[in-house]
Amino acid sequence: MKVAKSCGGFLVKPKIFLDDPVLQATYAGNAAWAHVLAAWTLKQEETSVPHKNEVDGETFYVTDDTEPRVIYDFMRPFLLLKGYKTQSLPIPLFLILFGLKGMSWMVQNIFPVAWKKLLNQYPVFPTYESFLMAHSHVTCSKKKLTEWLHYQPIYSEEVAKANSAKYYKEIQI
Repeated sequence: MKVAKSCGGFLVKPKIFLDDPVLQATYAGNAAWAHVLAAWTLKQEETSVPHKNEVDGETFYVTDDTEPRVIYDFMRPFLLLKGYKTQSLPIPLFLILFGLKGMSWMVQNIFPVAWKKLLNQYPVFPTYESFLMAHSHVTCSKKKLTEWLHYQPIYSEEVAKANSAKYYKEIQI
């Protein structure tokens, strides 16, 4: 949202030659529910005799039933709430990544203390790492979470979208 606002109401989408990057979003309420289940399970393991430590120290990926999609397609309805749009850019993704990597290196070395503040003030220039993350194809499985903690999302994709839309419509950018 900040980047779109800084770019005159447009979120720029670079030219991507292979598969578009995929975002597997998870609604915050479902992620919170997974944390509650983990806390309950840890408490049960702590009070059981003999002590079980099956969940303690384990990593769980929290996903819900939100369909993985291209990051720009996922963000489009939320951008529209603020009157913003996505805009295709004919510059290839690898050139943008190369430019951001060089710019990040220069900013970090020229302004070693103030670089994060500078990038937060001018979000039109995302960090190389954040841009790369947003343009990577990463999906996760909730299989272990479901089997170990009996997790099921408590918010459907439709409810999650509606709640998110309400949040993004009201947030000040």
